[in-house]
Amino acid sequence: MYFKKCAALVGLLLMSFTSIAKEERAQLHLGAKVSGKIVADLILPENDRSQTMGLHDLEVLLFDLKSGEKARQSLTSIDGGFEFNALNPGVYQLCWQNKYLGEECHQEFEVKNENVDYKNLLISKEPLVAEKIFDREYLLELIARFRLATPSYECKDNLGVVNSTRYLSRKQNSFDVQRQQAVGEAYYNKIDPNRKRTTLGDWWQTNGFDPLTGRAPAENNGYKAAAVAYLNHNDLGFGRNMHCLRKNANAIACWVANHGQGDQKLSNADAAAAYDAPGPTVTMEFSAIDTFTRVVFPDWYLPSNLEELKLEGEELQQAKIELEKVAYLNPRHTIPEVIYDFFLKPTVKFYVYAPSNSTQEHADFPRTTVADLDGCGDKHQPGLCLNCHGGDVPSDIMSGARTVWTNQDVRLVGKASFREFDTASFKYPGGRDQPNRVEHAMFHRLNKLVLDTDPSDGIEGLINGWYANPPANSDINAIDENYVPQSWSAEPQAYKDGIAKACRTCHIALDPEYDWDNKANFDNEFSNSQDLQNLICNANNSMPHAKITNKNFTLVEKNAILSAVGLSCP
Repeated sequence: MYFKKCAALVGLLLMSFTSIAKEERAQLHLGAKVSGKIVADLILPENDRSQTMGLHDLEVLLFDLKSGEKARQSLTSIDGGFEFNALNPGVYQLCWQNKYLGEECHQEFEVKNENVDYKNLLISKEPLVAEKIFDREYLLELIARFRLATPSYECKDNLGVVNSTRYLSRKQNSFDVQRQQAVGEAYYNKIDPNRKRTTLGDWWQTNGFDPLTGRAPAENNGYKAAAVAYLNHNDLGFGRNMHCLRKNANAIACWVANHGQGDQKLSNADAAAAYDAPGPTVTMEFSAIDTFTRVVFPDWYLPSNLEELKLEGEELQQAKIELEKVAYLNPRHTIPEVIYDFFLKPTVKFYVYAPSNSTQEHADFPRTTVADLDGCGDKHQPGLCLNCHGGDVPSDIMSGARTVWTNQDVRLVGKASFREFDTASFKYPGGRDQPNRVEHAMFHRLNKLVLDTDPSDGIEGLINGWYANPPANSDINAIDENYVPQSWSAEPQAYKDGIAKACRTCHIALDPEYDWDNKANFDNEFSNSQDLQNLICNANNSMPHAKITNKNFTLVEKNAILSAVGLSCP
C-alpha cells in the first residue's frame, strides 16, 4: 500500500540522485561484470537515522546502447541484489521496473578494454533527506546502488604478498615490459612478414575460415573441420569457443575465443556456446614460415635449389647464408632435404587478438603482443603461450643481445605443441560434467588433428592411449578416463589422481625430461623424495603454474603424487 501512495514521488526524486557525472564513468578491464543492489532507504529526519532494505523481485534490465537490444535480464534477490555475467566492451544502461515503480534507468556507462581495476568502485549517491509526509510516515526513496567490477582475482602468495609473476611467467625470461613488447613484435614480423594477419578477420581469411564469422567450412579440401564450446575448468577457467581445420595437406589452424572471467563459473561454458561477448582470442598455426611459401609444391616434391622457391634480393641472400649453416649442421642431408626442413617444413606459431576499443566486432580485434589470462597482469608473446605449450625463445633474444629473428628462432618456438583435448577436465554448457555425443565426436576429431601437428611424444602417446581401448558402455568417441601409461601401471592412483590432474596440464608438452607421463623422468627429477615433499606441500609454491590449476591442487592430489614415494603432506 505504501509503495502505491508514494510511487509518483519516488519517480520524481530518482533522477536527482542516480545520474553519474561523465568523469565518474568506469573504464574497465575486458570482461567486466555488473552487480549490485537496488535498495530503499527510509529516512527518519528527527533522529537522523536511516533504515535500508533491499527491494526484491524487481526486474533489472541491461541494455546495449549500440545495438539497442537487451543484453542481460534478472530479478533482484531478497536483499535487492543482482549480478550479470561478463560484458563485451560497449556502452550500456541499467534499468529496473516493477508494477509499483514503473521503469527507471541509470545514466549510461561504458565498459572498455583497459587494465584499470575498479572492483572497489561503488556507484551511488547519498540518500536525500525527505520531508515528513504524515505523522509516523516518511517518504521511501529508491536508490540504485550497483557496482562495476573486474574479476576479484588474487595474485598474492599465502603470506599476502602481491606477486604478479607467480603464474604463467616461467617462459618470460625478462620482465622488462618494453623489451617483452619488442620481442613479441619482432616475432610477429618474422612469422607474418607480409602482414596478412594483423586483425582476427585477416587471420581467419588467411587460414580458410569465414573472414566475418570465423566459422570453418564443414569440409575443406576433403578434410572435416571441428568446432565445440566448453569450460576449461582445470586450466584457465574460461569458457572456450574452439575452432580447428586443416587448411591443406601441410597446414592446420585453430582459434579459440575466451568467454567469461577465468573464474571456473559453469555459465562461462554457456557464454561460449552462445558466442556471447568473446574476449581475448588465441590462434595457432601449424604451417610453413610465410617468407618461404611463395610456391606451393606437391607433397611428394622436394625443391632441389633455392631458385625454385622464387626468392629475391636480400631474402635470397639471407636464405643462402642460413642454408649453409643448416647444411653444415646436417651434413648427411641432401640439399632438397635441407631446403624442406628449413624452409618448407611446418612449424607451430602463435597469435593473440584483443579489442582496442568498445565497439569492435570480433573480426576487427587487432593483433597484440600481450594478454592477461588470469588477472595477474599482462604477459607477452610468445612466452605467454610457451608456458603450457612447450617451445623456447632464445635467451639472447630475451636478453636484448640480439633483436633480429631467424628461421631457427621461429622453429625453436615452434617446438611447442598443439595441446590435447582432455574431456575429463572440462565442463559443458548447461552445467554438464560429460560431453554429449556430438561433443565427443568433435573432441575426437580435434585430437586427431593434434596428432597431425607433430606434438611432443608425450602428447602423442597420451592421445593414442586414450582412444586405444574405448570405455565399455560409452560413446565410441569417448576417451578412456582411466588410462594410465605403462610406466605408472604399478601406481595408477598416483598418476590418475595426481599427475594427470595437476602436472600433466603443462609438463607433457615441455622438453622430454619434464614429461612425467614417463615415470622415469619423474623419478630422475625427484631422486630425493624429501625435495618432492617440500615442493608439493609448500603453500606458496607456484606449481602448478596456472592459477586455476594451482587453486585446484587439493591435498588429495598432493598426497596422491607423494604416495609414489611413500610420503604425504604433514
